[in-house]
Amino acid sequence: MAASPVQGEWKQSRTSSREGHPSSPESSLTWCLAHLSRPGSGAEHNGHGKVDSGGGRDLDKRSRASQWRALVAIRTQHIKGDKAGITRFRTQGGLQPLLDLLKHPDCSRKTLDLALSILANCCTELETRIEVRKLDGINIVVEILKRNVALETVQNRAARALGNLAMDPESSALIHSAGGVPLLLLCVSLSSGPSSPTGAPPKDTCPKLECAQSAARALLYLSDTPSNRLSLLTQGTLSALAPLIAPEYPLGLRRAALRTLHELTRGCGVECAREVSRSGVLAQLGVMASGESGKPFEELALKTLANMCSQGCMRPLVGSLGVIQKFTEEVKRDPLKSGVFLKALCLCCKEAVNRAKVKESGGLEVLIGFLAAHQSHPLSRLAILACVDFVFDESAMEQLQELGLVPLLVTRLVELTRGEEQSVEKMDVSISSNMSPTELLPSSCFESFDFPPPEGCKKEEAGREQGLCSSSFLSLRSWLVSEGLISSEGDLLDSSGVEGEWGSLQIPPSSSPSNLLPKP
Repeated sequence: MAASPVQGEWKQSRTSSREGHPSSPESSLTWCLAHLSRPGSGAEHNGHGKVDSGGGRDLDKRSRASQWRALVAIRTQHIKGDKAGITRFRTQGGLQPLLDLLKHPDCSRKTLDLALSILANCCTELETRIEVRKLDGINIVVEILKRNVALETVQNRAARALGNLAMDPESSALIHSAGGVPLLLLCVSLSSGPSSPTGAPPKDTCPKLECAQSAARALLYLSDTPSNRLSLLTQGTLSALAPLIAPEYPLGLRRAALRTLHELTRGCGVECAREVSRSGVLAQLGVMASGESGKPFEELALKTLANMCSQGCMRPLVGSLGVIQKFTEEVKRDPLKSGVFLKALCLCCKEAVNRAKVKESGGLEVLIGFLAAHQSHPLSRLAILACVDFVFDESAMEQLQELGLVPLLVTRLVELTRGEEQSVEKMDVSISSNMSPTELLPSSCFESFDFPPPEGCKKEEAGREQGLCSSSFLSLRSWLVSEGLISSEGDLLDSSGVEGEWGSLQIPPSSSPSNLLPKP
């Protein structure tokens, strides 16, 4: 059976490309751009302006074949692995006809795949991303996602193009406003469960998983601002990505999902903490942080858990995973490059259940060592507040005194009275691990899960809530959460029979909260 015109022309173009034939028309970018427009737009008419039906069909076939050859040549010869080639393609006006082709509703799947691949490659260049944005390319790609939900290869390449575009804040905002996030979440959901009942690991080449990886990467770049992160969280992004870090998935997909989870938890707020609790992702993050999945996963999982320490309700759960020792080790290894871990270590001192873990891990020595060496660091204030959290722990205060806390505090007071603190602190902002001031010390960080919020006991049911919001009760609640005896921080407060249920709790004999509660 003879090959179709399109197939025959493609084979010929591939052969010419391999042999580097100098006379092949595809070697000319000008020829490729001339044939990039959709078939029929440049059709030749006879002298009377009419085309007979048979001749029109043949002409359309030849036009489509030439268009395909042009796309293949652009992808394999003119832009592949060459930034200068992408620049030539852009400066010679290639983006407009490429986007016009993608916009056409009758574009075939194969043509969409190849054209989207070209667009995604070109969008690795900043100037191309700017021009695509000006040419309304974002809406065109989002519309392709809407029209081709069932075509995984098209979805994959469209998600990859959006991911490259989203590297610019302006494009990220446009993708959000164009409705791209729900469509990307649909791509992720294609792989949100095990691929088979037997639990066999999915293959790396599975189109569904490749599509999910491209979508997860796009969501990473769409998490570029606090407001965008909140938007993604409220749309269920964290819960959609959480299953994808499981060990049965390919490494590339797990890495992309974990990177996005890490970004989503940056500056972890109340909504983020709520989504983390719903997703059940903490257990898998704990396994990754232990090192079982390899060093790259361990570091990223540990940073993700450290981000979650910004919320008091998460800290007992994070501490129960055994990562406080790792926080301490990271800060001890390189304090100036471990801002996120130092911050997490300090915040873990807010709850009694974790203060014991900080002491056992050598955290007090690390805090004093940091204060001694970096008194002007933006996080030094948080380190001092962490020491204050041990004020009712006599043995800890004795240890802090032996480590030299008093002279450090005296020096700090002298600096403050001389007005030196502000100017010195500005000089050291550059060493704060690339974290913005609001991410370093948001006000919510200082709220302990062992104590009620300032307005917590001023509601209508003041009589009932006064007993349930005492510091002893809330410290016990932190311990119950960390031991897994209650599933979330609200279980006791939401219960209708609190006093009766306490009697049924089985406290393990090996661990007791009695020595962890704050002293009066």
